[in-house]
Amino acid sequence: MIISERKQRYTKNRRRQSRIAKKSLSTSFKW
Repeated sequence: MIISERKQRYTKNRRRQSRIAKKSLSTSFKW
């Protein structure tokens, strides 16, 4: 049970990180 919870949190973090990376990538392309 704890492992699945950790996995869920990890996947959530990954998704948030990827979204931030995408945003930063688009902003960097502006210049």
